Amino acid sequence: MALLCEEERIDFEQKRSKDIEMVKIKQGLFAEILKFQGQSRGSCETLQELLSLPSRWTSSNNKDITSEKKIKQPWPKVAVILNHYRRRTLCAQIEALLQQTLPFHTLWVMAFGLASDKPKFRHIVESFNDSRISFISSNYDFKYYGRFQLALQTNEADYVYLLDDDMIPGARVLEIFTHVAGTRKYGNALLGSIGRILPFKQQDGSFPSYRKFHSREAGLYVPDPAYGIVVDRMIQVDFLSSSWFLSAELVKTMLMETPFTFSTGEDLHLRYLFVMSSSLMRVC
Repeated sequence: MALLCEEERIDFEQKRSKDIEMVKIKQGLFAEILKFQGQSRGSCETLQELLSLPSRWTSSNNKDITSEKKIKQPWPKVAVILNHYRRRTLCAQIEALLQQTLPFHTLWVMAFGLASDKPKFRHIVESFNDSRISFISSNYDFKYYGRFQLALQTNEADYVYLLDDDMIPGARVLEIFTHVAGTRKYGNALLGSIGRILPFKQQDGSFPSYRKFHSREAGLYVPDPAYGIVVDRMIQVDFLSSSWFLSAELVKTMLMETPFTFSTGEDLHLRYLFVMSSSLMRVC
């Protein structure tokens, strides 16, 4: 196993901006968004507040939930989908998922196109010797949409968790997401860890670059270490990136309309169709 696994350092460290004016603009805009969302839709809950909400799926490890609030139901089945191309993070991802406080139901590792790494990925998956973990490959490159298309086949799953190959989940991710997804407030939401608040549309119909010099209209990434923006509570965003947690039923939303292109933009397409179906997107 150790011979098969490789390591790759994903350097998420982002240089802190030295532009005091830009930091002030970005942090000010973030504070305004939190204030507005708190006024318009109620509290932007912290993690502890989220875990204290009554949920269909209540963790027995959560000391803040009283016995009166606990609803005794089995934990849901979560199907996890990974899509790999050239990164050397597969072992780290699988090991992190095997350590979840809420065990996954199935884990599919996908490799599309003529990537030379496919035999290595297959060997890694097989080396874990876990019947819940499967390797799926194709010489045709289904690109970013392929994982969502295959997510329609996750039989018996209550939820689907899709991850880019540079995301290593923490040990309680599945437990927290399922708890939140089981609440009345967020039961129909798309959940994730990284989000984008779109820039303001200009008069000529264009959108300014996120790095536009001293621009308040360029929107936000959340979180964004460059400007000291830390997400410590639930926030609504325009679309999610890098990971998506949603009910298996809502996966069908992705294919309600034909995308403009299957090459890229799956996060924007999913956002558009979720809005059309009156759902919400949250980062927590």
